[in-house]
Amino acid sequence: MNLLVTTVLFFFTELSVIADGRRKKSPNFLKYQDCGSNPDRPIQIVEIDARPLPIRSPGKLKLSATINITEPLPEHINVDVSISKYFLGMPFKIPCYHNIGTW
Repeated sequence: MNLLVTTVLFFFTELSVIADGRRKKSPNFLKYQDCGSNPDRPIQIVEIDARPLPIRSPGKLKLSATINITEPLPEHINVDVSISKYFLGMPFKIPCYHNIGTW
């Protein structure tokens, strides 16, 4: 049986923009990427949402997702998740803490 590996990258980003000569912060948002390139893959991520934004630490985070599963899946599936925080335009991986974060 083939091992199915789906990788999802999460980027939590806070943007600053220059408008009318003044620096303004845009709302925080969740950016994700489904790294599967095969259009016929059995798992397709349609949408992911996180609340509250910006993410507070310590605090609670609610993640919700819409995922299409188009065929029966093997009993064991691995999912790799990478979580990054952008600071000064540079991505920093969030370390694993109490089994949450990036390994």
